[in-house]
Amino acid sequence: MWKTDIFEGILMPVQHVHLEAPHIVRKRSISQPLRIKVFYDKSVYRLPSEKFEVINNTILPQALEYWQRTLLVRPMVVPIKLNRKCPNNQAFFPVNVSEQHCKERCENITTCGEVVVPEEHLEPCRVCSATGHFCTTSTPKGQGIQNADFVFYVSAMQTDRCHKGQTVAYAAHCQQEAALDRPIAGHANLCPNSISTKPQDLDTLLSTVKHEILHALGFSVSLYAYFRDKSGYPLTPRGRNGKPMVNKVSGIELNNPFGKPAIPFREGNSQNLVTIGSNTRQIETSLY
Repeated sequence: MWKTDIFEGILMPVQHVHLEAPHIVRKRSISQPLRIKVFYDKSVYRLPSEKFEVINNTILPQALEYWQRTLLVRPMVVPIKLNRKCPNNQAFFPVNVSEQHCKERCENITTCGEVVVPEEHLEPCRVCSATGHFCTTSTPKGQGIQNADFVFYVSAMQTDRCHKGQTVAYAAHCQQEAALDRPIAGHANLCPNSISTKPQDLDTLLSTVKHEILHALGFSVSLYAYFRDKSGYPLTPRGRNGKPMVNKVSGIELNNPFGKPAIPFREGNSQNLVTIGSNTRQIETSLY
């Protein structure tokens, strides 16, 4: 019988996946070009043929190749397996056990954006009783995603968000690894009605998709509080649960309580080095 601490989902804005110990990850050099594995939702294949060809053969390959040759990471040497969703985001963390355990049961499906995550990408379903006792593992774990540093799920659905303004696409991260808080899974949804296949519009479409991928990779206001210095230590104070402190008045995470730059920059010949989580990201200065 395990003694446990419980943290409500509201205190865990993102799920952290325990893949490797922090001291092991920190020892690796930042030398691996970012490896992104892409998985399409069925909705992508339902796009009109001309739109699918533009997205599949031109836009996504070019956008992904750009970030994969631009960003360097401390490489993942184990398969990526994502946490399952818990009902009401309630999870127990048994003492001396790093993996989350859902309260009584796991949700039947786990999503990343609009995409249902395949079973083979998931950790097993780990559960504890309502009191945090009798913790068990009830389903086998999947094989995970091999030889990848980031998993990118792509959908093409005309959602409500697509009707706001002239939205072409939107994206966000889904889960982070626990050692250094780097996002390891994210999603993007392409709005079918806003995808133009006109030659004069392709540069704008490519720029938009590049921009959205960058959000999924971690450059987002919601993740500023998780940024770390070049040695892998948090720039923002952490609470007992290892997460950034929360503003008690607004309930918003304190991204930068000391008024210091959230992102450390190092000047180079034509590039800046930006450290976030276990990544050092090389960004062309022309982007800023």
